[in-house]
Amino acid sequence: MAYGVDITELKKGRDELIIKNKELEKLNGELDSLIYSITHDLRSPVLALMGLLDIVYESGEFGSENQEYLSLMRKSILRLDDTIREILNYSRNARTDIDYTEIDLLHFVNQSF
Repeated sequence: MAYGVDITELKKGRDELIIKNKELEKLNGELDSLIYSITHDLRSPVLALMGLLDIVYESGEFGSENQEYLSLMRKSILRLDDTIREILNYSRNARTDIDYTEIDLLHFVNQSF
C-alpha cells in the first residue's frame, strides 16, 4: 500500500512567500534611506536658522519687542528639530534587532521588598 501527497501547491506558496519577503526587505531598505535623507535635509536648514538666531542674540542689537519674537522663533525651531530627531530615532529603533536577555525576576521582586 502506498500513500502520496502532492506538495506542488505548498512549494509554490513557499516560493511566493520568499519572493514577497525579499521585496518587503528591499522596500524597507529604501524607506530607511528615504527617511534618513529627508531628516538630514530638513535638519540642515533648521540648524542653520538656530545658528543665525544665536548670532543675533549674541549681538544684542535688537529691541525688547524683537527679543520676544526671536524667542518665539527659537522655540518653534527647537520643536521642529525635536520632531525631526524623533522621526530619525524611530526609524533607527525600528531597524534595531531586539536583544533578549534572561533575568531572574524573583531576585528583583525580593530586592524591592
